[in-house]
Amino acid sequence: GGSTDGGNYAPLAPVKRAAEVLPASTLAMLEVAGAQRLAEIVGREALVAKFSAEYKEMSTEVTRELGHDILDPKQLGAIGVDANGRMGVALTGIEPFGFAAWVTLSDAAKFRAMVFELMRKTGSDGKVMPLGGAEVLEISEGKTWIVLRDPLAFIVVRDGGDAKGNEPALAIASADPNRALGNDKDFRRATGGLAPADAMAYIDGAALWGEVELQLAEQDGTADNNWARDELAAARSRGEKPERIAELEAQAKEVDASNKTWSQRRKAERELTKRFFGGAGTGVWSFSAKPGGLVGDGRIELSETAIVRKILRNQTAAPALPKALDGRPLWMVTGAFDPDQLIAFVDLAMQTEGASWKEAGALLKGQTGIDLDAELRPLVTGGLGFAVTLDGDLRGALEHVADKLGVGVDIEVTDGAKAQAVLDKLGSSAVAAMKKKGKLGKDEPRVQRDGKRWVVEVPKWRKLVVSVAGSHLVVSTDAALAKRIDAGGTGSATKLGQSSAMAAASWERAAFGTLLDFELSTWMFGMRTSSRFGGAFAETSEDAVVPKSKAFKAKQKQIAAVDAKLSKVEAKRNDEQLAKMGAVSHPWGSLAGSVVEDGNALVLTGGLFVRAEGGVAGALMESLTAVKSLTESTGKPDQELGKLFEQRGKLEDELRKIRVQDVAKYRAKHPGGTAVVPPLPAEATQPPS
Repeated sequence: GGSTDGGNYAPLAPVKRAAEVLPASTLAMLEVAGAQRLAEIVGREALVAKFSAEYKEMSTEVTRELGHDILDPKQLGAIGVDANGRMGVALTGIEPFGFAAWVTLSDAAKFRAMVFELMRKTGSDGKVMPLGGAEVLEISEGKTWIVLRDPLAFIVVRDGGDAKGNEPALAIASADPNRALGNDKDFRRATGGLAPADAMAYIDGAALWGEVELQLAEQDGTADNNWARDELAAARSRGEKPERIAELEAQAKEVDASNKTWSQRRKAERELTKRFFGGAGTGVWSFSAKPGGLVGDGRIELSETAIVRKILRNQTAAPALPKALDGRPLWMVTGAFDPDQLIAFVDLAMQTEGASWKEAGALLKGQTGIDLDAELRPLVTGGLGFAVTLDGDLRGALEHVADKLGVGVDIEVTDGAKAQAVLDKLGSSAVAAMKKKGKLGKDEPRVQRDGKRWVVEVPKWRKLVVSVAGSHLVVSTDAALAKRIDAGGTGSATKLGQSSAMAAASWERAAFGTLLDFELSTWMFGMRTSSRFGGAFAETSEDAVVPKSKAFKAKQKQIAAVDAKLSKVEAKRNDEQLAKMGAVSHPWGSLAGSVVEDGNALVLTGGLFVRAEGGVAGALMESLTAVKSLTESTGKPDQELGKLFEQRGKLEDELRKIRVQDVAKYRAKHPGGTAVVPPLPAEATQPPS
C-alpha cells in the first residue's frame, strides 16, 4: 500500500540499538526492557485473572483496531514485535517539538504489513521511501512518520515551527552509527559504566538549558506596555482639560511603578532559572525492579556555576533527625548546605515574589529587635532536617487525623548559648506582642515559656516545643525530640518507618536525603473541605420586618435535625472513603533517596520502596483492587445521604410556603406597604438562636 518515492541508496550500516541511529543532538531518552519483562514486573498474569472483565473490554477494543491483542506480550510476535527487545522514547527537539518512540522487531515484514493495514483502515495514503535497507512511511505530511531500520521500528513526530520535509525521519533512517548519539563522547562517558538494568534514562542538560536560554532571551526582548502614557499623549494632543491631564499623569506613574516591579520580578525569575539549570551537563540514571520495589542510581554533571552544586555539601556524619524521630515519617528532608549560598538562593526566590531577604530582615528587626544577618546568620552551620510524622494509622476518623500528625525540625547551630539567647529574645518578643494585643481569638496561636523551652499552642492542632539542645535548635510536636537528637538517642521511627526507605534517605555523608510516603496523599484527601448543606438566599430589607411565625421556626428546627443527621452520615461516608483511599496509596510505600557530591557531579541513589509483598506487582494488585472498591458505591451511607437530602429538600419547600403565608399576613395587616415577597434569607434554614 502507499506510493513509492525513492532512489538508489548505498547499503546502511547494521545497528543493534536505538542510540546508534538517534541524532547526537538528542535532548533526552528513556529506554526500558521489553514487553515481556515489563509484564513480569507488573504481574500481568495475576492482574488479568483478577480483573478479567476489565481486561476483556480493553483487549477487545485493541484487537478490533489492530487485529491482535498487543497488551499480551505473547501476541506481539504476530505483528513482528520482539517481546524481549528493548523499547523507548526520545525527545529530539523543543522548537519545533521533536519526538521518537521505538520497539525492537522480530519480523519487519509482519510489522510493515500491520502498518499498511492500519493505513488502509484509516484511509491514509502515505508515501513510502526506501533507503538502501531502511524504509520511511509518511503518515502525516511533514509531521508523522514510521521508520523501519532493522531491527528497530520508530514512530517519529515533529510539531510546531516552520520546518517542512522529512528530515527528522530521514535522519534516523539513514543515520551513520559513528555520528549518532551512541558514539557521542558525552553520551559514552555518561553511560559507559552502567550495568544492565530494566530502564535507563539519559538527559543532555547543557542542550536543554540552551533551549531554555533561547526562550528567556525572547522574554527579555518584550517591552512593558503603559496604556496610561499612551492615553496621556493622546489627551495632550486633543488639548483636554488640565484636570484630565493630571489624572492621566498620576495613572501613568502608577503603571510605570507597577511595570518596574513586575520587570524586577521577571528578571529575578530568569536569574533563578539560570542559576538552577545553568551549568548542567549530561545525566544518566538506571533502574531495576527488585523484590522490594524499584531501585536505581545515577549521576548528573554540574559546572561550578550551578547553584545546586554551590548550595549542597556532603555531611560529615549521618543526619541526626531520622534516627531520633518518633512516629512514622510521611515526609522527611535532611541535608547540609552552604549558608551563604542558600541565603543568596532564598533571596532570589523571594525577589520573584516582590520581596527580598533584606526586607525580611528589616521586618524581623522591627518586630523583635533581632538582626537577621548579624545575630541569626552566623549561628547556622547549614545542617538542616525536617520531617512530618504520623502517630498510629491515618485511616481513622477524619476529625482526628490532624491530631496524629507531628512535625520535627532540626537546625544545627554553631553556638548553643547564643542560640538560646536569640530564642529567648524571640519568645519574649512574641509574649510582649500577645500582651499588647490583649484578648486573643480562638484561632490565634499562644506562646509561653517552659523553663528554657518555649511552647507554641497551635489552634486545632498540637503544641510545638522550641528548644536548644547542645548544637541543635529543635522545633517539634515531640517534646523529647531535642534531648534524643543531642544524646544520639533512637526514636520509634527506626521501627515504624520502612527500613529500606529510611536507610536510602539517611546516607552517612550525603549532601541531601529525602523520603516521601505515598500515604501522605491520604491525609491530603482527608483534609479536603467537607460539603455544606443548604442553599444561599439573598437577604432583603423586608425580611427583617416580617416576623417569623411559630410554624416557620418549628420547620427550621426540623431542618436543623436533618442537618445533624446529614453531618453524621457524611462523616461516616468520608471515613469509609478515607480508608479506601489509604488502601490505594498504602501498598506503594515511599520514594526515598540520597544525593552525594562527587567531583563535578551529583550522584543520586534510591528508588521506590513498596510495602506490599511481591514488589511492584504486589503493590499494583493491592492498589488496583482498592481503586475498584473506591469507585464503587459506598453502600448504606450513600443511600442514607440520598434519602436525607430528599427529605431536606421537601422541608425547604415547606419552609418557603410558610414564609409566603407569613408575608401575606403581614401585607394584610400593613396594606400601605410596598413590600414584595422576599426570597428566603441565608440563615432561614438554620435553627433560630
